[in-house]
Amino acid sequence: MFSIEGLLVYLKAHPETLGLNKPFVNIALEKSDVRKRFTEFHRIRVDSKGIPPQFFWVRYLKNKPEKEIFIALEKQYTIMCKLLDYFNTRKTSAIHFSCSKPMALLKEWHVLITKECAGTLMNALLLKKIPWLAKVEIAEHFYRVGYWLALFHDCFKEKASSNELSDRIESFKNHSQASFSFGLDFLSNCHRDYSPRNIFVGPNAVEVIDFVGVEKGLPAEDIHFFVEYIRKAKFNLMYSAGVKETLIDAFLEGYQYGASER
Repeated sequence: MFSIEGLLVYLKAHPETLGLNKPFVNIALEKSDVRKRFTEFHRIRVDSKGIPPQFFWVRYLKNKPEKEIFIALEKQYTIMCKLLDYFNTRKTSAIHFSCSKPMALLKEWHVLITKECAGTLMNALLLKKIPWLAKVEIAEHFYRVGYWLALFHDCFKEKASSNELSDRIESFKNHSQASFSFGLDFLSNCHRDYSPRNIFVGPNAVEVIDFVGVEKGLPAEDIHFFVEYIRKAKFNLMYSAGVKETLIDAFLEGYQYGASER
């Protein structure tokens, strides 16, 4: 039976699990979210001599057959590893692109541990920032977020038969009213929840989390999801429809620029 307390004892005895080669001074639970039926999230803090505190997230899967849990954990771990590899071997000017770094896949615990992303959660930033006071800064974030998504799709690009591609395009057009005409020329992994609640931004940086829903599809599906999320979201009263469309344009421009680098 899983307990976060038991996992902390294990991690303290095995600091290498978190990529550290020295014993911790302290490891503690910062907060937990156990409300979901199939997943628990726990934020832990690690204090070590000579370095600032480090924070990690523990994702514990539950209430599913063990085989399904193993497949789900392995899938997320593999996606993040491949994506980090892709970004580390690619030059993207001065922009830092990344994702949540997987530190440990502990199948016997039904646990995946990732390092906490730097930067600010984009959703929190949009709730706080007043558009007309930070218009350029916010638009730059949207541009880079579009750029990141284009590279994500390039990383997982797949070959598809013309029939499969045509069927996907027809289905997409029948279920959406997209105002753009790109992202329809190949299949790739789609994030399926690419939105400000899963994106961390900072000065010239974008990091993305939560790859549990990733499935094959058209890149346009992720683009459309993000665009519609922004249109419907209520950040603060200063985000008028016109402001949102300007930010969406910046996002689409960033995506097209990233796509041009493939």
